[in-house]
Amino acid sequence: MPEIDSRKLRSYYDRFYKEGDFRYYSEELSTTMLRTLLEKLRLRPGSSILDVGCGTGYYAELLSKLGMRTTGVDVSISGLHKARMRYTALPLVCGDANLLPFRKEEFSAAFLFGCSLMNTANNLHMYRLLSESAFLVRAGGWIVATSSSDFSGKTKGGWLQHLPDDFRRVTRMFSESRSFLWITHPRLFALRGLALHRLVQTLLRLTPLRFPRMIICAIQKPEAGSSENWENS
Repeated sequence: MPEIDSRKLRSYYDRFYKEGDFRYYSEELSTTMLRTLLEKLRLRPGSSILDVGCGTGYYAELLSKLGMRTTGVDVSISGLHKARMRYTALPLVCGDANLLPFRKEEFSAAFLFGCSLMNTANNLHMYRLLSESAFLVRAGGWIVATSSSDFSGKTKGGWLQHLPDDFRRVTRMFSESRSFLWITHPRLFALRGLALHRLVQTLLRLTPLRFPRMIICAIQKPEAGSSENWENS
């Protein structure tokens, strides 16, 4: 992945999506994972969700099938073209995650599900990226970001392998918010509750093995009247 520059990023992903796509877990497993998170965060059918960095629309479409009113946004025109070919009814918008083209508090939640900009080593940039999405989420709504990592803290194949503390430092910047940080693996969602069980979370966080795990960061926007620091970020 190139350095964070909108023009370079668009060019990189336009080439990438013309040649292929990311590998995803099965639709059944991915749907179970999303359903579990929606239930955990009490996001009911009919909630409006923005999928930031939607790529070819895989997760945005699954969220729609779960009853969410989902809009996908991505910087890549070729990625969105594939999404439109596959999912003709899915609302899609071309836009930069650092300057999203939507109205303030338009959505119930924003999902950055594998958004590549979260792979930066700059905590302040991660904070600003999440704040940009939070600006579009209503008071009491959620911003959910994920990152796959082997917990090495190194950059491999252009992707930073985050440490859990990277996300903890960022969530602490949202001083008035309620947040959760889950260390899990997508395949554990096949067992529903096990994926987010406290004992499993502890084991996955402490294990010395270098295998990919998923870091899920969920931040709840403060209720109305207590969110001034978000808007001035």
